Amino acid sequence: MLKLIEDGELIEHTLFGDNYYGTSKSYILDLLKKDQICILDLDSRGVINMQKLRVPALYLTIKPLSPEVMTSRLMNRRTETPETIKLRLKEAKEFEEFLKQNDIFDEILENINLKAAVSNCVLFLKRHYTTLQW
Repeated sequence: MLKLIEDGELIEHTLFGDNYYGTSKSYILDLLKKDQICILDLDSRGVINMQKLRVPALYLTIKPLSPEVMTSRLMNRRTETPETIKLRLKEAKEFEEFLKQNDIFDEILENINLKAAVSNCVLFLKRHYTTLQW
């Protein structure tokens, strides 16, 4: 992954915990040439990098929950350590600030109820991608 980062082969990359995550620039551009829809899970830096590259895209995000609700949900998963919960809360707070300072998303969803969030996401896709078979 570090070699890909050094060579500029990634549209975006991030380090979360001890793991690197990234998106291949050539893979995304190949999909776009084929008129395929690509759904990416990006952090705020990834969105900014996509915009700098002028990749045609729509931006949908899920607004972070309150720290209390987020902590409760993460604890109920029983997959997170106290350290990763703190890290996720820190990232959520930073993203909340990013949302306040930047008007770059086409849609901002709330994940109060999973069924409603999924339904709103599907409605967003249907509005923008009318040629899809649903």
